[in-house]
Amino acid sequence: MTQQSNQEFVNDLFDKLFSHVDTDMIDLHDDDSCCDHLEFEQLTINF
Repeated sequence: MTQQSNQEFVNDLFDKLFSHVDTDMIDLHDDDSCCDHLEFEQLTINF
C-alpha cells in the first residue's frame, strides 16, 4: 500500500462514519465525566 492509498482508505472510513452516524451525538468533550444530564438540564432551564 502506498501513502496515497492509505489516505484514501482513511477518507473512506470517515465518509462512512459521517454517513451512518448522527454527528450530533458524537461526544467531543475534553473530559470523560458524565455531565450531559446537567448540561441538558441547563439548556431546558434557559429555554
